[in-house]
Order: sequence, then C-alpha cells, then structure tokens
Amino acid sequence: MPQDDRIIQNEFGKIFERAKHSNWTCIEYGCKDAAINSHLLQRNGILNYVAEDGKVVMPCIKSIFGYKDSESLIEFKKIGLKEALSLDVFCSQHDTNLFKEIEGGCIDYDNYRHCALFCYRSLCAEIRMKEIEIEKYKLLLNSDILNDNISYGKMMILAQQEAMMEIGKMENEQYRYWLYEDLHNHTESFVFKAFDIPIKGLFASAASSMFMTEKEYKSPDLMDLLLIQIIPQKENSRIMFGYHKQHANKNYEPYIEKWRNVKKEDIGFMLTGMLIQLLHWGMAPSLFIKLLPHNIEKYYSLCIEDYLSQNQYPDESFNLFEGIF
Repeated sequence: MPQDDRIIQNEFGKIFERAKHSNWTCIEYGCKDAAINSHLLQRNGILNYVAEDGKVVMPCIKSIFGYKDSESLIEFKKIGLKEALSLDVFCSQHDTNLFKEIEGGCIDYDNYRHCALFCYRSLCAEIRMKEIEIEKYKLLLNSDILNDNISYGKMMILAQQEAMMEIGKMENEQYRYWLYEDLHNHTESFVFKAFDIPIKGLFASAASSMFMTEKEYKSPDLMDLLLIQIIPQKENSRIMFGYHKQHANKNYEPYIEKWRNVKKEDIGFMLTGMLIQLLHWGMAPSLFIKLLPHNIEKYYSLCIEDYLSQNQYPDESFNLFEGIF
C-alpha cells in the first residue's frame, strides 16, 4: 500500500473510533446520563437465535477511499455482537426500565405497547447510528490530513453524505416522538402487523422510505416511513411492520398484505427486494454460507443501483436466498 494510502486509512480508523465512542449521553428525552452499550434486540433469547460464536454476518458499505474501482462498494462481513447489535443509546436506568415489558423473552405481537416499545428502541438506535455517522463526517471534513491528501471531489461526497444523514435523522426524530407520545399518552397513532416467515437466523431493524419516488424525495414534506423488524426465533423469524396512521404511503397496506399471503416459493424474492432497501440487517454465519456466490455478487450490484437511485421501489425479481426455502 502506498504511503499516502496508509496515512489516509490510519486517519479514517482513528476518526471512526473517535466518533463511535464520543461520550454519548442517554438518548431518552431529558436524560443527560452517560449512555451504555445497549442491545438493539432483546438480550433474553433472541440473540441466541442469530449469533454463532459471538458473531453475525452483515452487509457493510466500504469507505469511498478503501476500495478499488474493480471491487464492489458493498461487502458481507462477519462482525462481533458488540459491534453489530449493540450501541451507546440509553443510560443503564433507561435501558433496563423502559423495556422491562419486552425483556422477558416473549413479545406479545397483539399488544400495541409491546410493538411500540420494540419499534421505539429501534428508532432510538437508528437515530444514534445517524448521530455517530454525522459526527464521523464532520471529523473527516475537518481533518487536515484528509484535506491535504484527498481530492476536493471526494470531500464533497462526504459533505453530501453528512447532509443526507442529517435529513434522515430529522425524519426518524419525528417518528420517534410520535411513538414516545403513544407510550406515555396511549394515543396509538401507529399500525403494527406481524407474521412468521420460514427462515432461521435472520434479523433486521430499520426505518425505510420504501416506495418513495424521486419527486417525493425532493419534496420538503415529511417522508412516510415504514418501520421494519425481523426478529429471529427458534424455528423461524417474525417480520413486523409499523407505520403511522396519518403518514402512510398508499403502497404500505397492500405490500404488508402480500406478506400475510405470501407463498413459500415467493418469500426469497420478497425478502431480497426488501433487504436491498435496508441499511441494518444481518444473518447467522451458518445462513450466510448457504448463499450462492453468484447471488452474493448480484446482491452487491443491486444494492449499489438502489443506493444511487431516488426511486425506492423493491425489486422482487431476484432471490438472494435461492435454494434455502
């Protein structure tokens, strides 16, 4: 590796660590206590259904400075649980007390409050992830080493990515506030629906602008978000959707009904189309090794197309999980 590349990579590594561990405080409204490493899924039971030897496999976006033009910008990586499924989100008190009802190892998916708590934790984690990314981009843009060693064009890419993260954080904050109101005032402003799907060792936790068009992307109005969770269980996975009653894309309900009535041979296609849209999902290593190499490469290329597109419609013509169902 050339000397300049080593300098750049070393600076990136330092900044990433500094951003992730920037003495984050508890994200709960009004709390200023230090945040602890909080699990993004329930500690009791669920993590045992996806982690193997303390590891999971997740798709990761490479640094724009860390890959060759001949390589994919996306790659699957084996990651430790502490890095993949925990984050400095809540203080010890709020991490324990807020989620007592759903930490007993069994969620009642017919219980509105249980579903709201699950999605509230997910949105808080999503916001903290974006805060960390924003801090990272700010540090990168203010780095004398990077400004002296990389092009103006690449620095502008970082500035654009920071701006996109700021917009995403703002959207997530509004939905998080509505869930907070639900939990404290029993307003029940969301709809939650959940179904079992016959695949083991899969998880996801995301707020997606699925079905958004380029025209809507450029609109100043609040984006409609679909809250998506895939919760690993002992013999299968539970997929849960949530959306705000007053801010729901017209495609949400028919899309969710497709999941309710999906045929086994179509699940892999629908799952792939959805996961390409999400930033935070992963699987057990034993599930990953079942994926066919040419399908992994196809997934990488479709992810890049989706990443660069402002039309967020799920492409269900490809099955990453070919041969598994």
